[in-house]
Amino acid sequence: MLRKYDSIMPILIMDKFAVKQSESLRKILNNQELPPKAKHVDRIVQGTHQRKSCAFFWSGVITGNLEHHPLVTWKFCHLLHTMIRDGHESVPRESYQSLRRLMGLRDFWKRRQSSSYGFSSAQYCNVVCDRLLFHRKYPQIPGNLVVPNDLLQNLQNAVALNAGTEVLDHMDNLLLLQRTGIAIWEYNVFVAVFDSLEWPYVTGQGQILLAPLTLVIADTWKLYGFLIELLHHLHSVLPGVRLAIHRRRFQEVFRQMKAFLDLASKLQYFPSLPSLPLIPPTFHAIEVITILNQVDEMFLSEEPPSLLMQPD
Repeated sequence: MLRKYDSIMPILIMDKFAVKQSESLRKILNNQELPPKAKHVDRIVQGTHQRKSCAFFWSGVITGNLEHHPLVTWKFCHLLHTMIRDGHESVPRESYQSLRRLMGLRDFWKRRQSSSYGFSSAQYCNVVCDRLLFHRKYPQIPGNLVVPNDLLQNLQNAVALNAGTEVLDHMDNLLLLQRTGIAIWEYNVFVAVFDSLEWPYVTGQGQILLAPLTLVIADTWKLYGFLIELLHHLHSVLPGVRLAIHRRRFQEVFRQMKAFLDLASKLQYFPSLPSLPLIPPTFHAIEVITILNQVDEMFLSEEPPSLLMQPD
């Protein structure tokens, strides 16, 4: 026979979950120029696995005033980006339902670029929107961008060709966010040196600006490997002339990635970075296999650069 209070235990457990999740959301989404503690980010991410859903997260932020400050939007996008990559597999699908809210937030900061965070927050919103649209169209690709081995074999040529275009589009947006974050960081370096302050990568402001770039680096590196495999596959089934635009765009993406990684390697903030060859690949079979092995080794042998968040 159940004791009278046994029936309310699930409610109490749910309330405890809600209290902890709400506490972490409140401590992450503020306009203080301090990076969130890792434990709060982890709690939100693990909450999606615990409930196999991100519904509670969206119930907590959908009515929130994300337009209150561009820094709040920047932190929100960083948190959602982390959830898409590391949260439960339902996160991209469920978050797509809030795409209109995200697009409105993006357009809001596009119109109000009153600070460096305003412009960068608009661009980060655009990246997240683009990512959700990508997963909506290709649900077989998970949020961590680990592409199934048999994906290319199951795609029709026209679909694969279009997928190549959309991967390149998303990489363009990621690389623009990289350049935006670094440009703002470099401006802060100039101000800090001029005013004889601390170097910005050791300040809260510097860490907030650079922390999302660790996710962007990991994303572009995974997409780079997938794109090489995809273009190699397309070259084996389609005439080379039909892929001229893809090759040209890939070479530009390669150039931008290399420039960014060369710059980022000079910053103490990024202790471990992938490296690109001197010239882009030409999609010969042996060359592609070698490159893909290098991509796999990078993500099997070492984690992407850790987020430098405020310690407990």
